[in-house]
Amino acid sequence: MATAADPEVAAALDRFHAAAADLVAAITPKVMPFQPGAVILPGVVTAVAVDGHTPGHSAYEIASDGERLLYIGDTAHHHVVSVQRPEWTIQFDGNAPLAQTSRRALLQRAADENLRLYAVHFPYPGLGRVHVRDDSFVWVPEQ
Repeated sequence: MATAADPEVAAALDRFHAAAADLVAAITPKVMPFQPGAVILPGVVTAVAVDGHTPGHSAYEIASDGERLLYIGDTAHHHVVSVQRPEWTIQFDGNAPLAQTSRRALLQRAADENLRLYAVHFPYPGLGRVHVRDDSFVWVPEQ
């Protein structure tokens, strides 16, 4: 079960103190922690390490019927700024240099592999792909 030894739990306790302690106590019996890169559901869901936002932050690659979707979580917060300028960080990136590097690497992987993305912070429905443009990327939403 989730404990203060888990990177994300420890970071939440450090940042949010009492409120996080109550949350951790409530979810501990219901949460099974995992390491970035772990296979969550064999052949279907794999955690993808995206370091820098928070300790243990992950994206998730979801496979079904030969297709793949990459849920990027908090890796990018704006469909233009975060994609075209992955080196620009937000105050919630706990380790900004690491977040910059991992954001660029994840976007590069998505472009190289033509992965369909789900980006919860992008305009509805948050589905699309990233393409390389010059020395950066561009978001191409699904129509």
